[in-house]
Amino acid sequence: MITKAVSVKGRGHHLSAGFGLLLAAMPLLAAERCSHMPQAVGERRLGEWIHADNWLDAGSRRATLAAATTFMPAFRLSTSSAGDRTQTKTRTLEFDKIPVKDPADGTRRDLAFLLQTRLDADALVVIKNGQRVVERYWHGTPPNKPRLLLSGTRPVLSILGAITVSQGRLAADKSVARPIAPLADNAALRKLSARRLLEGDVGYGWRAADIADWQRAGGWTAASGEGVRTWLTRLETWTALAPRHGLSPAEGRPEDDLLAWAISEASGSSPARLFCEQFFANMRPEDIAFWLTDPGGHELAAGLALSPRDHAKFGQLLLDARPGSKRGRIPDWLIEALLAPTSGSGDTALAGLPAGSTLRYGFVRLGGKGNRIALIGPYGTSLLVDFDRRLVVAIHASHADADSALLRATLQEVWHSIAAAA
Repeated sequence: MITKAVSVKGRGHHLSAGFGLLLAAMPLLAAERCSHMPQAVGERRLGEWIHADNWLDAGSRRATLAAATTFMPAFRLSTSSAGDRTQTKTRTLEFDKIPVKDPADGTRRDLAFLLQTRLDADALVVIKNGQRVVERYWHGTPPNKPRLLLSGTRPVLSILGAITVSQGRLAADKSVARPIAPLADNAALRKLSARRLLEGDVGYGWRAADIADWQRAGGWTAASGEGVRTWLTRLETWTALAPRHGLSPAEGRPEDDLLAWAISEASGSSPARLFCEQFFANMRPEDIAFWLTDPGGHELAAGLALSPRDHAKFGQLLLDARPGSKRGRIPDWLIEALLAPTSGSGDTALAGLPAGSTLRYGFVRLGGKGNRIALIGPYGTSLLVDFDRRLVVAIHASHADADSALLRATLQEVWHSIAAAA
C-alpha cells in the first residue's frame, strides 16, 4: 500500500498519512462489537424543580450531569463487553490522613477535606500500572452512570481529528471548511486551517449574544433549536481570528462544533461512531456511554458522557498509546506533540497549574518534571495521565466555578498527593 505524507508546519510537528496503515490494520472486530444507537430525549424534567431552562445551573448540576439524556437527545454507545466488571484491587488510602496544602488559604489540611470541601468531588477513580486501585464516590453518585464531560470532550475530538488527518481524509493545511459543502466558499473561514483548529491556539471573538444564540441552536438552553450546523452556516457568524487563551467554557466554543462537522464530512462517519469504533470498543468499557446531539441529530462537540470507571479507562488507553508501544490507535505524532518539553513560563491563562503548563490540542501539557497531560473539563471534572508513573486519575466534580486559578491549583494539589500516595 502506498500512502501520501501530509506535512504540517508549526511547533515542529509533522503529520503523516502513513498512520493510515496502522489504522487500516486494526481488527475489524472493533466495529462489530460497537453499538451506536439514537437515544430519544427524556421528559426534560428531573423531579419537581429541575427543568430544561435550569438544568445546567450550579444548584442542579450534581444531579443533571449524570442524567443529561433527560434534557437532550443523544447517541447511546455500548459494546459486547459492557458489563464485564473489572475488580478494583483496592489500596488502603486513608484520605483523612494524607496531608495537603489547601490552595484556598495555604493551611495544612488533609486530602479528604480538599476533595469533598474544596473540589466538591463526586467520584474518584485511580488506575496504577493498568490496575484500578482506588475508587471513591460521594453525594450518592452512581458508579455506573455516564456523566457529561462537556468541554472535557474537546481533547477526544482532537484525537478523532488527528486520526482523520493521518488517514489523509482531512487536509491539515487547507481550510477546515473545505470538506463542508455549505461552508466551502466561506471567505471568512479560509484563514482557519484544520491544523490551527486542531491545535486550538486560535479562535473567534464571540460576543455574549453570539454564544447565547449558539447555545440555543444546539439545544443547550432551550427545548428546541435550529441545530448548530444551521447556525454555523450564517455568514455573519464568523469574525476575525484571535489568540485563544485558556480552557474552553463549560459547553465549549462554536469552532469546536465546526471541527466536529469537518471530521464528520471528511471521514464519512460521525464523531460518536468514530469514538465508539476506534476507542470505546477497545477499552473494554464497563458501562454504556452517551454522546449528546443537537435537535437535528448531529453530535455536539461537548457532548460525550462517560462513567467514572470508563473515563479512567480512556486515560489508560492514552497511556498505552505512547510512541513505540505498538498498542495504541492514536497517531504517534500526537502523543509526541503532547509530551514535548515545554519552554518558557507556559500559558498565563493556566495559572494554578505548574509553571510551564501549556494547552495543546485541547489537552494541558503539565509543566515541571515528568511527562504528564491532563484533560480538564469544567467544574473540576478532569483526567490526569502520568506517563512516567503509569498513573491515571479520573475525577468527576461539581464545583461552583467552571474554571478558575484556585480550582486548577486545587486539582494540582489533589493530583500531587494521590501520585505520592498511590
